[in-house]
Amino acid sequence: MQVILIQRKRSCVQDSIYHRFLEWYNNRYGKKYLCKKATDYFPDAAVVLAFDFVFVENDVSGKWLALQTGELAITDDTRARFDYWQKLCPELGRDLKAQAVAGEFAVHLPKFTFKPGDVEKFRATFASVLAVRQKMLDMNTFADIGEYMADKFPEWPRLPSLDMIEFHQWGTFGRPAELLIQRAPGATSKLTLLVSPPEVFNFDNGKIRANELLDAAKEKGAVETILLFAGKLTADEDIVKSSLPLLNKDLLSGADEIYLIDTADKVGLAKIV
Repeated sequence: MQVILIQRKRSCVQDSIYHRFLEWYNNRYGKKYLCKKATDYFPDAAVVLAFDFVFVENDVSGKWLALQTGELAITDDTRARFDYWQKLCPELGRDLKAQAVAGEFAVHLPKFTFKPGDVEKFRATFASVLAVRQKMLDMNTFADIGEYMADKFPEWPRLPSLDMIEFHQWGTFGRPAELLIQRAPGATSKLTLLVSPPEVFNFDNGKIRANELLDAAKEKGAVETILLFAGKLTADEDIVKSSLPLLNKDLLSGADEIYLIDTADKVGLAKIV
């Protein structure tokens, strides 16, 4: 018998998400999982405390998969900045090519955007600064070129970080003045986005709670584990994927597969990993 364990959220909205995912998962993989309460299926108190629901299928004996929901910390501000820079990156890549700056680069999602009148000046300044400063970038490390850009833009913030309030606000001790660039292997003039994990995931004492529960499910005997995030699919899918290269792999080590379900779109689902 094959089962999927699910931690139940208190709201009816979350219950609906579980059932939507179950229906989608059954259709995609040709399964026939049914939903039961964990208290009705497992006498083990440790399992009952961790999970509320059990999905049962009567075709494979003794094997079960664990499914855990996780919360995203993505805000509308992050979505707006990501969309802005995602559209700007191809233009910046072309500017780098025009400056004969060869290589693939990644920019850590900045905390700012530009007024329409400043975009062209930023593009020209960015390409010229990176052309001069690219030796700062060792492979797979990053450098802050913000200080070399700031003089061209009077409104560019320059003050140092002061306290933990800013860490929680920005996801780093650095101010929005930072413009972190990372070089990746590759020969083409290309620029992509990376997103700081604190802008994407909810952390509890430096850990992702859902992952901890999936680790426990593996110890209990789960043959496969699934982490299901809820968010805005069209906006959040790329944001989550762009944060994974910067996330310590151990923080998601309990999840064999990661999915994103749209809280509004009844058919919106995507596989992240």
